[in-house]
Amino acid sequence: AYGSLVKMAFQLLAALWAWANAASFPPSSASRRAWRGLGLGLALVFVGQAWLARYQLPGQTAPFPTWADVAFVAAYLPLIGALVSFLSAYKSAGFPVAARGRDVVVTTLILAAGVTAAWPVLRAAVLAPGAGLAHGLGIAYPALDLLLLAPALLVLLAVLPFRQGAVGRIWLAIITGFAAWVAADLLFAWPSTAAWIGPVSNACYVLAYGFLALGARYQRRLLA
Repeated sequence: AYGSLVKMAFQLLAALWAWANAASFPPSSASRRAWRGLGLGLALVFVGQAWLARYQLPGQTAPFPTWADVAFVAAYLPLIGALVSFLSAYKSAGFPVAARGRDVVVTTLILAAGVTAAWPVLRAAVLAPGAGLAHGLGIAYPALDLLLLAPALLVLLAVLPFRQGAVGRIWLAIITGFAAWVAADLLFAWPSTAAWIGPVSNACYVLAYGFLALGARYQRRLLA
């Protein structure tokens, strides 16, 4: 119950701060699209978490899947789009980011490394007994995380030259948030009944949304 409330608080704060950041940029800019996409994605995650809260706040075990998963899956599209827009914004601003060819190579290597790391979870999810929507979502979440991780790490490579400044602090928080999110989803998808998996996965989700809110707040302070 406490974890659900903390997650919703971080999700809402992150969405509101991201949306406020978007309003600080010109309407046609990639930065505005990026922050708006991040805000929309986190708002969808908040909607999904609010649906689960009806079970979690009374101390019940939430069923899987539920209508919350519609919002969670839908959130990936604006989140991935936001990260691509962030990369475009840094390029259009003239920052010394990688060339397109290197982007393709780096993305391929990231996805290959991600698939290798996530393969035990993906394989276990695919081979786990069961069928239908729950089985499909158990596979879909880790796969979507890999698609989210690739542009996130490309943005991280783009801002490495500024890691000592305010921009680096913003992206350290945001990338840490996405990394914790991926870790939480991989643990959630792991078909095991071990008692520690649920609490650790829940803690990773709290960290994920907390760091995303922190990154959005750092950007807000930079623009103020």
